[in-house]
Amino acid sequence: SQQVYDELRRRLAAGALDGGPLSEPTLAKDLGVSRTPVREAIRRLEAERLLEQKPKRGTYVRRPDAREIDELFELRCLVEPNAAARAAETRGGAVARSVPAVLHRMRAVLGELRVADGDGAACLEREHASLDLDFHRAILEAAGNQTITALASSVGMLARALAVPKDSTDRVHRRLVRAHREHRAIWEAIRAGSPAEASAEMLAHLTHGRRTAAAYFAEQAPTD
Repeated sequence: SQQVYDELRRRLAAGALDGGPLSEPTLAKDLGVSRTPVREAIRRLEAERLLEQKPKRGTYVRRPDAREIDELFELRCLVEPNAAARAAETRGGAVARSVPAVLHRMRAVLGELRVADGDGAACLEREHASLDLDFHRAILEAAGNQTITALASSVGMLARALAVPKDSTDRVHRRLVRAHREHRAIWEAIRAGSPAEASAEMLAHLTHGRRTAAAYFAEQAPTD
Protein backbone atom coordinates (compact mmCIF):
# COMPACT_ATOMS: atom_id res chain seq x y z
CA SER A 1 0.00 0.00 0.00
CA GLN A 2 2.81 2.44 0.83
CA GLN A 3 4.59 1.67 -2.44
CA VAL A 4 1.41 2.27 -4.43
CA TYR A 5 0.85 5.52 -2.57
CA ASP A 6 4.40 6.71 -3.27
CA GLU A 7 4.09 5.83 -6.95
CA LEU A 8 0.78 7.65 -7.35
CA ARG A 9 2.25 10.72 -5.65
CA ARG A 10 5.14 10.63 -8.09
CA ARG A 11 2.78 10.35 -11.05
CA LEU A 12 0.78 13.26 -9.70
CA ALA A 13 3.92 15.38 -9.50
CA ALA A 14 4.80 14.48 -13.08
CA GLY A 15 1.31 15.29 -14.34
CA ALA A 16 0.82 11.70 -15.49
CA LEU A 17 -2.64 11.42 -13.90
CA ASP A 18 -4.09 14.54 -15.51
CA GLY A 19 -7.13 14.26 -17.74
CA GLY A 20 -10.00 11.89 -17.12
CA PRO A 21 -11.11 10.11 -13.96
CA LEU A 22 -8.77 7.66 -12.24
CA SER A 23 -9.62 4.01 -12.74
CA GLU A 24 -8.84 1.66 -9.86
CA PRO A 25 -8.80 -1.47 -12.09
CA THR A 26 -6.52 0.20 -14.65
CA LEU A 27 -4.10 1.48 -12.01
CA ALA A 28 -4.07 -1.89 -10.24
CA LYS A 29 -3.24 -3.69 -13.48
CA ASP A 30 -0.58 -1.14 -14.41
CA LEU A 31 1.09 -1.42 -10.98
CA GLY A 32 0.72 -5.19 -10.74
CA VAL A 33 -1.28 -5.15 -7.51
CA SER A 34 -4.83 -5.80 -6.34
CA ARG A 35 -7.39 -3.00 -6.19
CA THR A 36 -7.23 -2.80 -2.37
CA PRO A 37 -3.87 -0.96 -2.04
CA VAL A 38 -4.87 1.31 -4.93
CA ARG A 39 -8.13 2.19 -3.19
CA GLU A 40 -6.28 2.86 0.09
CA ALA A 41 -3.72 5.07 -1.67
CA ILE A 42 -6.45 7.06 -3.42
CA ARG A 43 -8.19 7.66 -0.09
CA ARG A 44 -4.96 8.96 1.44
CA LEU A 45 -4.43 11.28 -1.51
CA GLU A 46 -7.98 12.54 -1.20
CA ALA A 47 -7.37 13.26 2.51
CA GLU A 48 -4.30 15.28 1.48
CA ARG A 49 -6.48 17.16 -1.04
CA LEU A 50 -4.41 15.97 -3.99
CA LEU A 51 -7.41 14.11 -5.43
CA GLU A 52 -11.13 14.78 -5.22
CA GLN A 53 -14.34 12.83 -5.75
CA LYS A 54 -16.83 14.37 -8.17
CA PRO A 55 -20.38 13.02 -7.70
CA LYS A 56 -21.40 10.59 -10.44
CA ARG A 57 -18.15 11.34 -12.32
CA GLY A 58 -15.31 9.68 -10.41
CA THR A 59 -11.96 10.63 -8.88
CA TYR A 60 -9.93 13.44 -10.43
CA VAL A 61 -6.73 15.36 -9.79
CA ARG A 62 -7.70 18.34 -7.64
CA ARG A 63 -7.01 21.85 -8.92
CA PRO A 64 -6.45 24.50 -6.22
CA ASP A 65 -7.23 28.13 -6.99
CA ALA A 66 -4.74 31.00 -7.18
CA ARG A 67 -5.10 31.91 -3.51
CA GLU A 68 -4.39 28.38 -2.27
CA ILE A 69 -1.36 28.02 -4.51
CA ASP A 70 0.04 31.34 -3.28
CA GLU A 71 -0.47 30.23 0.32
CA LEU A 72 1.35 26.97 -0.42
CA PHE A 73 4.28 28.85 -1.91
CA GLU A 74 4.32 31.15 1.13
CA LEU A 75 4.68 28.10 3.37
CA ARG A 76 7.42 26.66 1.18
CA CYS A 77 9.28 29.98 1.36
CA LEU A 78 9.25 29.68 5.14
CA VAL A 79 10.35 26.03 5.31
CA GLU A 80 12.64 25.14 2.41
CA PRO A 81 15.25 27.92 2.74
CA ASN A 82 15.81 26.74 6.32
CA ALA A 83 16.15 23.18 5.07
CA ALA A 84 18.73 24.28 2.50
CA ALA A 85 20.72 26.08 5.19
CA ARG A 86 20.70 23.01 7.43
CA ALA A 87 21.75 20.84 4.50
CA ALA A 88 24.70 23.19 3.88
CA GLU A 89 25.89 22.63 7.43
CA THR A 90 26.54 18.97 6.54
CA ARG A 91 27.32 19.73 2.87
CA GLY A 92 24.46 17.56 1.72
CA GLY A 93 25.24 14.48 3.79
CA ALA A 94 24.38 11.17 2.16
CA VAL A 95 22.42 12.77 -0.70
CA ALA A 96 25.56 14.45 -2.04
CA ARG A 97 25.83 11.47 -4.37
CA SER A 98 22.26 11.60 -5.67
CA VAL A 99 21.71 15.31 -6.31
CA PRO A 100 24.45 15.68 -8.96
CA ALA A 101 22.89 12.77 -10.86
CA VAL A 102 19.47 14.46 -10.72
CA LEU A 103 20.93 17.74 -11.99
CA HIS A 104 22.76 15.91 -14.78
CA ARG A 105 19.56 14.25 -15.96
CA MET A 106 17.68 17.55 -15.72
CA ARG A 107 20.21 19.12 -18.05
CA ALA A 108 19.86 16.23 -20.50
CA VAL A 109 16.06 16.56 -20.45
CA LEU A 110 16.34 20.27 -21.22
CA GLY A 111 18.53 19.49 -24.21
CA GLU A 112 16.00 16.98 -25.52
CA LEU A 113 13.08 19.31 -24.83
CA ARG A 114 14.64 22.03 -26.99
CA VAL A 115 13.93 20.00 -30.15
CA ALA A 116 10.89 18.00 -29.01
CA ASP A 117 7.23 18.63 -29.72
CA GLY A 118 3.82 17.06 -29.17
CA ASP A 119 3.70 13.93 -27.03
CA GLY A 120 7.50 13.80 -26.81
CA ALA A 121 7.66 17.25 -25.26
CA ALA A 122 4.85 16.45 -22.84
CA CYS A 123 6.67 13.30 -21.72
CA LEU A 124 9.90 15.22 -21.14
CA GLU A 125 8.06 17.91 -19.17
CA ARG A 126 6.59 15.21 -16.92
CA GLU A 127 10.04 13.69 -16.40
CA HIS A 128 11.47 17.08 -15.47
CA ALA A 129 8.65 17.63 -12.96
CA SER A 130 9.51 14.29 -11.35
CA LEU A 131 13.21 15.22 -11.22
CA ASP A 132 12.29 18.58 -9.71
CA LEU A 133 10.46 16.72 -6.95
CA ASP A 134 13.51 14.48 -6.40
CA PHE A 135 15.78 17.52 -6.09
CA HIS A 136 13.69 19.31 -3.48
CA ARG A 137 13.02 16.12 -1.55
CA ALA A 138 16.76 15.39 -1.43
CA ILE A 139 17.47 18.85 0.01
CA LEU A 140 14.79 18.35 2.63
CA GLU A 141 16.16 14.93 3.57
CA ALA A 142 19.68 16.34 3.80
CA ALA A 143 18.42 18.79 6.41
CA GLY A 144 17.86 15.82 8.73
CA ASN A 145 14.48 16.95 10.10
CA GLN A 146 11.86 14.29 9.34
CA THR A 147 8.92 16.49 10.34
CA ILE A 148 10.00 19.27 8.00
CA THR A 149 10.62 16.74 5.25
CA ALA A 150 7.13 15.29 5.52
CA LEU A 151 5.46 18.69 5.63
CA ALA A 152 7.40 20.47 2.91
CA SER A 153 7.45 17.46 0.62
CA SER A 154 3.67 17.37 0.60
CA VAL A 155 3.40 21.12 0.09
CA GLY A 156 6.01 21.05 -2.64
CA MET A 157 4.17 18.34 -4.48
CA LEU A 158 0.97 20.34 -4.43
CA ALA A 159 2.70 23.42 -5.76
CA ARG A 160 4.35 21.52 -8.62
CA ALA A 161 1.80 18.87 -9.50
CA LEU A 162 -1.22 21.13 -9.43
CA ALA A 163 0.03 24.58 -10.39
CA VAL A 164 2.64 24.07 -13.10
CA PRO A 165 1.54 26.44 -15.88
CA LYS A 166 0.51 24.74 -19.13
CA ASP A 167 2.64 26.98 -21.31
CA SER A 168 3.79 26.47 -24.86
CA THR A 169 6.90 24.29 -25.23
CA ASP A 170 9.10 27.35 -25.86
CA ARG A 171 7.92 29.11 -22.72
CA VAL A 172 8.25 25.95 -20.65
CA HIS A 173 11.80 25.44 -21.89
CA ARG A 174 12.86 28.98 -20.96
CA ARG A 175 11.29 28.64 -17.53
CA LEU A 176 12.95 25.29 -16.88
CA VAL A 177 16.36 26.52 -18.05
CA ARG A 178 16.14 29.31 -15.46
CA ALA A 179 15.00 26.84 -12.80
CA HIS A 180 17.96 24.59 -13.63
CA ARG A 181 20.39 27.46 -13.07
CA GLU A 182 18.73 28.15 -9.75
CA HIS A 183 18.89 24.48 -8.74
CA ARG A 184 22.61 24.41 -9.49
CA ALA A 185 23.17 27.59 -7.47
CA ILE A 186 21.35 26.06 -4.50
CA TRP A 187 23.38 22.88 -4.69
CA GLU A 188 26.71 24.68 -5.12
CA ALA A 189 26.00 26.70 -1.97
CA ILE A 190 25.14 23.52 -0.06
CA ARG A 191 28.23 21.72 -1.34
CA ALA A 192 30.38 24.71 -0.39
CA GLY A 193 29.00 24.59 3.15
CA SER A 194 27.46 28.08 3.01
CA PRO A 195 24.14 28.04 4.94
CA ALA A 196 23.30 31.72 4.36
CA GLU A 197 23.90 31.48 0.62
CA ALA A 198 21.99 28.20 0.32
CA SER A 199 19.02 29.72 2.13
CA ALA A 200 19.08 32.84 -0.06
CA GLU A 201 19.31 30.85 -3.30
CA MET A 202 16.42 28.61 -2.29
CA LEU A 203 14.27 31.59 -1.37
CA ALA A 204 15.02 33.27 -4.71
CA HIS A 205 14.13 30.07 -6.56
CA LEU A 206 10.80 29.64 -4.77
CA THR A 207 9.98 33.33 -5.20
CA HIS A 208 10.40 32.97 -8.96
CA GLY A 209 8.12 29.93 -8.91
CA ARG A 210 5.54 31.84 -6.91
CA ARG A 211 5.57 34.72 -9.39
CA THR A 212 5.28 32.34 -12.34
CA ALA A 213 2.24 30.66 -10.79
CA ALA A 214 0.64 34.03 -10.06
CA ALA A 215 1.23 35.18 -13.64
CA TYR A 216 -0.30 31.98 -14.98
CA PHE A 217 -3.48 32.40 -12.95
CA ALA A 218 -3.66 36.07 -13.99
CA GLU A 219 -3.56 35.02 -17.64
CA GLN A 220 -6.38 32.56 -17.08
CA ALA A 221 -8.63 35.13 -15.41
CA PRO A 222 -11.65 36.18 -17.51
CA THR A 223 -11.50 39.60 -19.10
CA ASP A 224 -14.33 42.07 -19.62
